[in-house]
Amino acid sequence: MNNQPQNDVSNNPAQRFNLQAIYPKPTEGPLAQRTGSNTESVFSLPKYRDIMHQVRSELDRRKGLLFGRVLLLAAPYLLLPTLFYIIVSTVYKLHDSALSPSQESLLAIAFIGMALVLLWNFIIGRIFKIERILWVDSYFDEIPLSSSESWKLAASLFWPSLLLDFSIFFRYYAIPLLIAIAVAIGVTVVFQQSYIVYICAIILTCIGFGVYTFMIGLRLRYIWFVFIDMYGTPGYSIDAIYKQMYILSEQLQQEDFKRLIASTLTIDVTAEGADLGLNATINLIGMMGGPFRDAARMVQYVGSLMIRASQHYAKMVSYYMFYRLARQSLYGVDNNGSTSLYKNTTTFALTQSVRDIEKSKGSHMSFDEVTRAAK
Repeated sequence: MNNQPQNDVSNNPAQRFNLQAIYPKPTEGPLAQRTGSNTESVFSLPKYRDIMHQVRSELDRRKGLLFGRVLLLAAPYLLLPTLFYIIVSTVYKLHDSALSPSQESLLAIAFIGMALVLLWNFIIGRIFKIERILWVDSYFDEIPLSSSESWKLAASLFWPSLLLDFSIFFRYYAIPLLIAIAVAIGVTVVFQQSYIVYICAIILTCIGFGVYTFMIGLRLRYIWFVFIDMYGTPGYSIDAIYKQMYILSEQLQQEDFKRLIASTLTIDVTAEGADLGLNATINLIGMMGGPFRDAARMVQYVGSLMIRASQHYAKMVSYYMFYRLARQSLYGVDNNGSTSLYKNTTTFALTQSVRDIEKSKGSHMSFDEVTRAAK
């Protein structure tokens, strides 16, 4: 889109409800409606460079909040080396003598601590994943949620999103994963005498499963946006989400699918390159030993989380550009999906007020004018 803001609008009251400054007009930008000679409304997806420009713009706009959430997710990791040291050293002492009551308590605390760290990683990681999807959906729905609102909404979707993830796993991944494991075991048994054939068979199995997961990821590209749009509506159900996703997926033409693959591969390759560069740098620093190695591992963990979070967010931005056009080509230019999920937020109410006031006055209003009018 044109002229995207580079700062976080959720922290800038003067811009949060300046909708014309934050969002392009319906006839501007890569998601604009095109007019053709043979039909009244022809929808044309943005070119590859437009998609990547939008992805870079969104990453730049959210980089501060992304990093803050990654630090929140990674915070308990700082305790892991200490907990691991306690467990290893305590278990080592078992070879010499029985543990004292205080040592047993310390070992129990260490195990409980590690369990809590893993639980934190799972819960916060899932909320963060849903929040990234909400950032994209609310941005294109022109509802500039604050960071606290997006986090609360994501937390409220924890269990429904977990149920959807379980459904996706058993529907698309469980059987292929079992087949891949069976093939790996079979190859191990049959070709255990031929090391080269064994390695080649394992590599081909991994490549095949990797290609499958990549294509399934493209097939499911709309499912989380359909989930967000349908949640809280009378027609919400897991089966309805899949049905709507399949209908919208059929709107994508072959040429547009090529752009989708190209943009997705670019994001994935860039993320893998960044991860390899990070690991190489960390390994060099770790060779110094001592505190440098421990600090390098911490940086590596945080850096890897940042790369993966950015990769996921970039994909969601790219997918949504196709999703919006699919909805509009199927239901009409004014159809952007349901916003029922946001109806109880303060931002949604204020945004609606801004739109109503702007519509009545026929011109854009400043934040101060909207505040006075609302009173």
